[in-house]
Amino acid sequence: MGMEEFFAVLSEIALKILPVAGVILLIYLIVLVHRLLGVLTNVNKAVESANQTIHEVEIQVRKLDAPLQTATELSESVTKIHRLSEHAVKTIALMMAENFAAIKEYLQSIFNKEKSEPETEPNNENDLKTEEIIQKESSSE
Repeated sequence: MGMEEFFAVLSEIALKILPVAGVILLIYLIVLVHRLLGVLTNVNKAVESANQTIHEVEIQVRKLDAPLQTATELSESVTKIHRLSEHAVKTIALMMAENFAAIKEYLQSIFNKEKSEPETEPNNENDLKTEEIIQKESSSE
């Protein structure tokens, strides 16, 4: 068997197989395109569903804007109050530290006056009431 006969047999086989292979390839391409169209249909449905979900989320976010704005304003107010109270406490502490000696002398003078006042017997009804009020205040402290 020579080369010419080999190529002649190969040509005859190819002429019989190629149309069958072409039909098989064409069927495969048709099935592939059909599945691709199915996938594209599903993707289209998914995109429409996602668009609808995004639209609903946008509506819900718009509904939440007012309460979130209120919460933000409240938070800012609380922060301002905190800063002001912190500043007031620091100012009071600084003032007390700077004037500690004067405050100490004032308090000592008050306590020394109370100790140096002699205890007297109440003479009339007004003095009795005053004495009772002073005793109630000292006992409540």
